[in-house]
Amino acid sequence: MKQLRLLPLVLLFVAGHSTASVGKQRIEINTTKIVKSLQQPLVGENVNFLMSSDTHWPRKVSMQQRIGEMKLGMLRFPYGHLADNYLFTDAPFNDGADGLTPRVVSRGTAPGNYPWAVDDKGYFKKSLDFDEFVRYCQSLQIEPLVMVNMLGWQKSDSVVDFDDLKQHAIEWVRYANITRNYNIKYWQLGNEVAMHVDKSTYFKHFVEIAQAMKQVDPSIHIGFGEDGRSNWIAEALNNEDIGQYIDFLSPHQYLFGRAWSESYLRWRNYNGKITSKIDKLQRYADNSTHHKQVPLIITEYGVTGGDYPESKPKGYALFRSAQKNSNASMILSADKTFVTKYWGKGINNHAIHIKLLKDGDFVLRPYGCDGCFITAGENADSELQIAETFSDKARFQIIKAGKEHYRVKSVAFANRFIAFNYDNNRFNLSASKANKGEQFNIVDLDKKPKLYANADEAHIDQGMNYANDLWKSLLFAEMTLTTHNFKNVSHMIHWNTHSSWDGEFGGFHGLLANSLNNTAENTLTPIGEVIKLINNHSLSEVIQLPEKHGFVRSYATLSKDKSQMSIALINKNYHAEAVQIDLTDFNHDGQFQQWVYTGEHPEDEFPTVYFDELKGDKKLSNRQQLQMQLSPLSLTIIKLKAQ
Repeated sequence: MKQLRLLPLVLLFVAGHSTASVGKQRIEINTTKIVKSLQQPLVGENVNFLMSSDTHWPRKVSMQQRIGEMKLGMLRFPYGHLADNYLFTDAPFNDGADGLTPRVVSRGTAPGNYPWAVDDKGYFKKSLDFDEFVRYCQSLQIEPLVMVNMLGWQKSDSVVDFDDLKQHAIEWVRYANITRNYNIKYWQLGNEVAMHVDKSTYFKHFVEIAQAMKQVDPSIHIGFGEDGRSNWIAEALNNEDIGQYIDFLSPHQYLFGRAWSESYLRWRNYNGKITSKIDKLQRYADNSTHHKQVPLIITEYGVTGGDYPESKPKGYALFRSAQKNSNASMILSADKTFVTKYWGKGINNHAIHIKLLKDGDFVLRPYGCDGCFITAGENADSELQIAETFSDKARFQIIKAGKEHYRVKSVAFANRFIAFNYDNNRFNLSASKANKGEQFNIVDLDKKPKLYANADEAHIDQGMNYANDLWKSLLFAEMTLTTHNFKNVSHMIHWNTHSSWDGEFGGFHGLLANSLNNTAENTLTPIGEVIKLINNHSLSEVIQLPEKHGFVRSYATLSKDKSQMSIALINKNYHAEAVQIDLTDFNHDGQFQQWVYTGEHPEDEFPTVYFDELKGDKKLSNRQQLQMQLSPLSLTIIKLKAQ
């Protein structure tokens, strides 16, 4: 197990309120300011029906166990886009009591064209069916949400027309709530429909199917299937011919196209909004006449964007010249005093070890000099030096310079890049604006395991960064906790447990979208660990408080009886941050628990959760102030009990 340098949480309890000292971020939590109450844990999941059956897809650790560990509030079934090619049982859809026969409507579109998932007649081979899904929900006390196929009639080789899909929706409600008495409350009609059908057609079909489903069971809640990318929702809420059937909205929130989400340092320094669609839909609800309280069930969200991997995999590598017809490599000189070129293919003894620091910079350590560092020279134009100890001159940035090429930039001297100087046969720092220094192919030398040992088992490749890492999971935590402060947001459903877009063994380790790795152990990804922390330690009453404090983000929840408080603090910075928390209308009893989720650097794919239980001085009569140091790049959750 790796050893992390964690800062102890130092708490002081002070009567009344005082001014925060210099260098501390002050956070005020007033427990009388309640935004809303949550009925279930905040974060849910999109369960991928193709890959989530414990009956047909057995793993060493079951789906039911992992779902239970994350304490999910809601499960969406069967999926998102692929659910528009899904029938919960075959036509005429009314004989499910004799056994479900789920199938696709189209063999020509995904997942109908996945031979590992669908047989030659269109039936799913080993998918999670509706009954097994409900068993998960019932055994774990999770709220189910069903996404109903609204678009399958459009596919050229579809086995159904619109009337068939309408009957399918009717019979699904009947099977779920009459035949089986499952009491499924939430039914979403279509997924991201504005991408696939025109507005007038969807409005017409939405009303027609919603009416028919409610005739079977008037108690069900119907969700509008547009995700917020168009203005359909505002129009539907203000047209009661449509709006009367809308019981909840189902927006999606991703981060595509946002430059600030493309690297750790950009996110660290970003202080703007990250919830554009949710802001818009909350505004639509607030401005409507009859739907000001309409719940927002965010049926898909996740952290996306960027070019991954963000940096070359860490470890030993050859820095080969990217010049045409050149095999030259950057190497340590024979006397180990400077850095030069080797005019040949290069061997492992010429390798340079690349280490990523917590702040995103890199350290370069040549093979064969017993832990020495490559550093900048005395000034901005000096040749590179070899040093026995670390200093700021040993910090570099590795910057992409094309599809496969990289430049190495000094941190100590602005706008200086490593380049070869033919006059002294050494690598210097270059101020050239024409080429910004040398371009390298960085050839990874670390041995990596094969992707699969055999056709049935996928192995973790620990040498690669698939971007589900520490800083992305902290961004996910910020996105989740920021969004849950909106008064109409009742549930948030992360996308997703496993991804099938890359095949049967896709997402074997650390795929950005996944909360679970597609391995026999079914382990939680960093994002899965964050979901587990948030859901297991959040309470029902959401407190309104200022969120942003420099690099720190703060959130708090309270138990219904005000006997417990949970505080979540995100430190985006690569340095420790001091904070002072002032409490109003809540006196702490002198004991608390804390969980610290952190890692070794921004792209750490294996963050660690540290737990501690501490006791304060019981002689103090008034405990309304907490002071602490937050570990770098961390999510800290503190549980307090009232005195």
